[in-house]
Amino acid sequence: LIPQDDLLIKYGEQIQEIDDNVVGLVGLVQFPRSPTLPLKHAAVLMSYLTFMFEIAETADALYSRGPAWGVTANILFRRTRVRFDKVYAKTGGGEDVDFALRVALEHSRNENGNGRLIAVPEASVLHPFWPGSVLALMSHFFNWAIGDGALLKRFPQHRYFSFPNLPETLLFLLPLLFWVAPWKFLKLIPRFIIA
Repeated sequence: LIPQDDLLIKYGEQIQEIDDNVVGLVGLVQFPRSPTLPLKHAAVLMSYLTFMFEIAETADALYSRGPAWGVTANILFRRTRVRFDKVYAKTGGGEDVDFALRVALEHSRNENGNGRLIAVPEASVLHPFWPGSVLALMSHFFNWAIGDGALLKRFPQHRYFSFPNLPETLLFLLPLLFWVAPWKFLKLIPRFIIA
């Protein structure tokens, strides 16, 4: 990570203005952008896989109470008894969500307030892309998904159902197409032979 020179100053300025219910500050994590960016890295940006890294820029527009969590690359918490769960240690995903939700929950229980995070987009770091091949990059995101999957059992109150988008719908229908299409093709063969 490459922090901006004034990273701690920006966090310090925000700390002076927060109330007791703020349990953490979410800084901005940006990825390099350039016309000469390798295609695999441009694809990562276009796929929206890194949306939460830059949540500090859009948090006010999307979340009235602030973001629910931020990535561990640039986040600052009040002192807490909560510790990172070792369930997420090997996968590289979900640990930041788990930690932020548990810190906010602990604050709400102990302080009789609603623990929340606030975005500090001025506190910024540059996150270089992960090195390696396209397969290594895919493996990185696959491991994120494994860690994020562990969150489903721990936080069932945050689960929701979402209808599939167009690519997902096509992917689900593809096996059906291969199952139905051959039978239709075989029905057409006798018509061509008779004619």
